[in-house]
Amino acid sequence: MGVSIKKNTAAISERRIRLASRAGLLACVQMWHQTMRPRHFTTEAVGLYDYAPRTKKYMIRKARRMRHQKPLVYSGQSREAAQTATFRSGSIAGNVSAAAVMQMPSYFVQHPSKGSSFIDKPDELTRTTPQEREQLA
Repeated sequence: MGVSIKKNTAAISERRIRLASRAGLLACVQMWHQTMRPRHFTTEAVGLYDYAPRTKKYMIRKARRMRHQKPLVYSGQSREAAQTATFRSGSIAGNVSAAAVMQMPSYFVQHPSKGSSFIDKPDELTRTTPQEREQLA
């Protein structure tokens, strides 16, 4: 999602625009983390965020061992880790950005070997619906 700001008057300095942009983006990231991130761990999230299908074998094993079918959750480590985040904002070469840094378990971001199917869990966790993007904007 990109945002452009046109400066109409010389009364507003570039520095003030950057500071306001950073504050706005930081508030946006914090809102996503507080209200939208928890939705990704519910059963409705599979259809809402179009998650990649898991194998039947995996789903059966998960149901037997863990007694649930929650997406992005097996033991619960990823859900617990995602609850805590460090929020950062900054400017590099005139581009303003903000991020929520979550310390996820290593299995959440590892790429499997060539023979296995790859599911991009970080991408699934950070997807937004058009309605959510509108809210954030």
